[in-house]
Amino acid sequence: MNSYMEKLAAFILNKNFNVYNIAVIEGDGEPQVLRMQPCNKLNDTYSSAKAFCVTAVGMLYDRGLLKPEDRIVDIFREELPEGMDPRWEKTTLHMLMKHQAGFGGRYMDIDRADSHQYGEDWLKSCLTAPLDYTPGEGGRYSDASYYLVARAVEKAAGEDINLFLSHELFVPAKFEQWAWSTDPQGHPHGGSCIYLTTGDYAKLGAIYMNGGTYRGHRYLSEEWVRIVLERGYEMKPLMEGTDVYGKGGMHGQKLAVQPGARRVVAVHGHGPYGDALEEWLCKNPE
Repeated sequence: MNSYMEKLAAFILNKNFNVYNIAVIEGDGEPQVLRMQPCNKLNDTYSSAKAFCVTAVGMLYDRGLLKPEDRIVDIFREELPEGMDPRWEKTTLHMLMKHQAGFGGRYMDIDRADSHQYGEDWLKSCLTAPLDYTPGEGGRYSDASYYLVARAVEKAAGEDINLFLSHELFVPAKFEQWAWSTDPQGHPHGGSCIYLTTGDYAKLGAIYMNGGTYRGHRYLSEEWVRIVLERGYEMKPLMEGTDVYGKGGMHGQKLAVQPGARRVVAVHGHGPYGDALEEWLCKNPE
């Protein structure tokens, strides 16, 4: 256990946070993992799943198969249901990734709601849901946006996002195990519910910190990494005035990239400690 992990663990123990595991990657190294208490080997990253969707989009962008400006009606042209709001005509993948597709509330938040309310065809459910805002002009944070992003990846890749990332990321980066909750038709949720080890969770941050590479393998172009960080496609500054960025998830899941220190920190747990942990990671990068 390195000195930084010791400091972080001491902070967590002092605050009595309900943290399961912490993982630290220095530079291009392997993750060091500290188990803080008995827990499952795989844990839900909740909304951090969205950053994996963005990564899959980037892999397809680098191959010329998908781009942020693509319209949703073009991507799903053969599957568009009746009853769609005509404003979908202008909605792009960029708007989905920025939560500006017009959804209101927590649509398709299956972590809090009964998933059966969305029926068996979640694509139809999303595309016929009432829009509370004009796409591109407003919207609220919604898992529905990233369900559609995951389905867009599937259309471009020719296989679902879990299978695509399995051979493009999870296997080459030596993820131990992974699982992703699906809709009734078997399509991964996208916006949440990807289950990972904490060490593997940290590897995603290392890819962005290292300009698209990890352990000698290129996963993303430097261009896509730049686009993600400039546009805030899920990987965003964690605290104003610092250069630390990353992605969180419900109940305190945290992925933090500290570029100045060349370090990535990942945390799995369950509790209301997220903001306090985020502040500590931003104010204690060394």
